Amino acid sequence: MIHYHSGDVVDFLNQSVFRQWLGKMVYGRGAWSIRLGEGCPVPGKEMGADRVIDIPNGIHVPDQLPRLPNSPSFRILFLGNLFEDKGILDVIQAAGLFAANYSGHIRLSLVGAWPDESTRIRVEEALESLPHTMEVTPPAPAYGNDKWRILADADVLVFPSRYRRENVPLVILEAMACGLPVIASLWRGIPSLVEDGRTGYLVPVSDPRAITEKLCLLAANPELRSRLGKNAAENYRNRFTLNQHINSVRSALLAASRS
Repeated sequence: MIHYHSGDVVDFLNQSVFRQWLGKMVYGRGAWSIRLGEGCPVPGKEMGADRVIDIPNGIHVPDQLPRLPNSPSFRILFLGNLFEDKGILDVIQAAGLFAANYSGHIRLSLVGAWPDESTRIRVEEALESLPHTMEVTPPAPAYGNDKWRILADADVLVFPSRYRRENVPLVILEAMACGLPVIASLWRGIPSLVEDGRTGYLVPVSDPRAITEKLCLLAANPELRSRLGKNAAENYRNRFTLNQHINSVRSALLAASRS
């Protein structure tokens, strides 16, 4: 039984005949492949695997999540490593386009660690193009209770990733657990997490204008934000808790031992 987390294993194996052969030797031979959800590519029956089983990730959240007062600002959050292909520049461009169509106060929070100096320079240059009336939280990582407070102090998570190793980002589960609507990309396993129009919105990859359209919709409709957020929290509780994940893995292991 092989449990896959990286989203680019199949792409890597298909780059050459030798890698395909090696993949069949390593990942085939009757193995059971566990994938994190629909849209997550794994070495399956074409590589000699006997079965492909879907077991979504599950996360633990604090028993008491932070509850912060409502803010007069519209609060946009990006949370994740600040790789360009995680969509950070798309978020900044979308925020700028949104500011041109929204008269209220906007706060943009970029939370994560820099992968390298060149990315930091490009992101900071992009931030310079934003209106000076927009509040921008200086990019920095956050962990533990600080991370949960940041999630509680947002109106929407925007995560338009096209990262080649992306599969099912845990940050989306964390946002849903906190009752946040999510705007995310149609990429890999992300559509297995976000129910378009019910818990958030799915947008094409590398499409800041599509992100802007959804930001405008959410900013203009507080009741819609609330409804999507409640649906997101319910979706987390029904499908993505840590106990549900552990029980699913246990069931798969028992089934494999009996086969």
